[in-house]
Amino acid sequence: WSKEHRQIKFPSIINKQQQQSLEASAKLSFNLVFKAKIADAPVKCICKTKCDDQIVILTCSGKLGDDEVVCRWKQVQNTNQWTNDVIVELSTETRLPIRPLYARQQYLKNHLDRSNSISSNTSKL
Repeated sequence: WSKEHRQIKFPSIINKQQQQSLEASAKLSFNLVFKAKIADAPVKCICKTKCDDQIVILTCSGKLGDDEVVCRWKQVQNTNQWTNDVIVELSTETRLPIRPLYARQQYLKNHLDRSNSISSNTSKL
């Protein structure tokens, strides 16, 4: 992202003699610092805004119910690094955050492991 935009303007009237000697050349080069995966699904939308004089970027990927669909990116102060915070979905009924799928699966796994352990211990009594 360029911090300043420049527009090159040519004179509106150029005679043929000047036109032949007019040459333009430009050279652009980019260096890829690193490539990082920022989402499980392709990013579908990127929005840039400012909040409290800080640039904030929102990325949207995946579909409703997927993990980490909307992320808020902020630049780490005095660096070129960016960090993200996941925007969590709230339940329409309870207004509490809905756990991401991986957290729900881990909870169910732990809960089932605990109930199997309890039932096997009680059957030995």
